Amino acid sequence: MDRVLLKEALGFRALCANALDATGDRDFVAEVLFALSLVGTHLSRLAAELVLYSSAEFGFVRLSDDFSTGSSLLPQKRNPDVLELARAKSGRVLGDLVALLTTLKGLPAGYSKDLQEDKALLFDAFDTLGLVLPAVTGAVAALTLDAERMRGALDASLRATGGGAPPRAGRGAGPAGDLGGFDRRAGDPGRLFPGLGGRAACGTATCIRRWGKPLTQGLAAR
Repeated sequence: MDRVLLKEALGFRALCANALDATGDRDFVAEVLFALSLVGTHLSRLAAELVLYSSAEFGFVRLSDDFSTGSSLLPQKRNPDVLELARAKSGRVLGDLVALLTTLKGLPAGYSKDLQEDKALLFDAFDTLGLVLPAVTGAVAALTLDAERMRGALDASLRATGGGAPPRAGRGAGPAGDLGGFDRRAGDPGRLFPGLGGRAACGTATCIRRWGKPLTQGLAAR
């Protein structure tokens, strides 16, 4: 077979330098499957958050009737079926990637019949995301947010202070931020604070003792 003539007839840019690589390489399939798996992973994480925030415990998000289902016992309930299925389908796409890589890792150079499995895995991943993406897109577009409930759930003591400076007591950083700020100013960055948080549930500097005396005395001495 004249490879040059065949290249020209088929309009290829160049000849392959290694015929074994040309027949046995499936990197392009693995790369596409990885990209699809990554998309599926992000969709799964988004779905997990929306499932949580649409629950009765939070109630920050209200799903549309078009993208949720009720039950025979509680017809008014909104089950986030689309989002739950999106989480599960991401595992299926990831499984396609893992199956291909597992097949490739044991193959010698050149073509083997094992490689014909790549098509089923690739097509399945495309078909799966082809269903999941429009469904999640529609669910997100149709949901409504309960801003008042979100605002009511805010706790001023949990808000972090802006900037990179260590939080200081009385600045709205909360008990944990106060302890971290005291720890840094005491010249012991990062070493004392983790233990203090667990031992001092009250979250005030007066109930923390370091070297047998209140932490605030240690700061004043410095």
